[in-house]
Amino acid sequence: MIRYKKEFKQSLVEMHNQGRSYTDLSAEYGPSVDSIRNWVKLYAVHEVDGEKWTQADVNALQKENDKLREELEIKYISNNLLLDSSAPCDSSDYFVLSAISTCLLINSNDYYGCR
Repeated sequence: MIRYKKEFKQSLVEMHNQGRSYTDLSAEYGPSVDSIRNWVKLYAVHEVDGEKWTQADVNALQKENDKLREELEIKYISNNLLLDSSAPCDSSDYFVLSAISTCLLINSNDYYGCR
């Protein structure tokens, strides 16, 4: 599979936006009609509340948002574990506690007083 640079894709999108057809661009530059059509969708500019966004921008923001939600969930769960002093502490908790302590940058031995 051939990988094309972002600048190349954007230049084909610009040429399409200026009136060139998908088939003409495909014949002249090589990428398939479907690839060019997908790039046009990806780099189409939409204005929201005065700001301009492309689908690529939205995809990047969604990916970042998903990562932040996951981090927040881990912190929320670990906070509840720390606040629950009646929670049992046995060897089966070690791996969960180790992962949470790594995320929170604290010593796993500090959880529930486990040693």
